[in-house]
Amino acid sequence: MEKRLESLRKKEDIKYVLRRGAKNHSPLFRLHVVKNKTTTRLGVIVGKTVSKKAVERNRIRRRTREAFRRVAPTINRNIDVVILPTKKVLEAPFEDIVKYIVKSLT
Repeated sequence: MEKRLESLRKKEDIKYVLRRGAKNHSPLFRLHVVKNKTTTRLGVIVGKTVSKKAVERNRIRRRTREAFRRVAPTINRNIDVVILPTKKVLEAPFEDIVKYIVKSLT
């Protein structure tokens, strides 16, 4: 059975990654990455500026988290990642989301 993906939950951890992390931009999202000592963790932030509808924001969050989950086994280092997706993630093919995450992490 596959190991569950850990989340960035604490506000301080997310703020640290946003301030100190390396930034990568793509048409679908902004990605912030910083090394850590424990394991790979993910935070996805989808604000009301992306969509006023909670259903759309949750769908964006789920698609982004699943795309990262598929990429996570190929990452050979412990990192904290914060992804800020745009509304384009809703219409984008899933393979494109995965492709941009891989491109941003390499």
